Amino acid sequence: KEGRTLLMGTVFISGSILATYWKTDEALLSVCAVIFVVTALARVWFMQAYAQNKPTIKSIDQARWWEHGYVVGAAVSVATLGMWCYLSFACTNDTFSRVISFSMTIGYLAGIFGRNFSSERAVDLQITCAAVPMIAALLIHGNAYYWFFALLLVPYFLGVKFIAQRLRTTLLSAVLNSNEKT
Repeated sequence: KEGRTLLMGTVFISGSILATYWKTDEALLSVCAVIFVVTALARVWFMQAYAQNKPTIKSIDQARWWEHGYVVGAAVSVATLGMWCYLSFACTNDTFSRVISFSMTIGYLAGIFGRNFSSERAVDLQITCAAVPMIAALLIHGNAYYWFFALLLVPYFLGVKFIAQRLRTTLLSAVLNSNEKT
């Protein structure tokens, strides 16, 4: 439903990825930008298709098909950000690239629980797609201080998961209580 938000995020994220490419001249970073933009455009198209087809969705299987498409698109977006972080460490020694890739990815991930709380599968998959390459970058290409940073990411990712779970439980309880009262 938030196509404009998705497009705005795409502009800021892809612009940030391209800035790291221009600063480092590492071609793989530009590939991340292209993948991120193409994925975002596919997600916008999918959102529009869903909006048009929503009145015709009559079964759980049909709803799950649309959910699956959403989950895949979101996972590819977040995996691309995770790969950007990893490549900023693996292919460059540039502090700016490392800081901006992690900062923008953490910022993007902060919205997971607000956008995806209703799908535990979406939340878990996106956290995994970000956490694995980010933590790997710190552990493989860093020193003891980076290892400490990797350790600090674990409670962050768990926090995102738990906030999403609490939000899902709270809103489901509100719906059930409302139905019960009605």
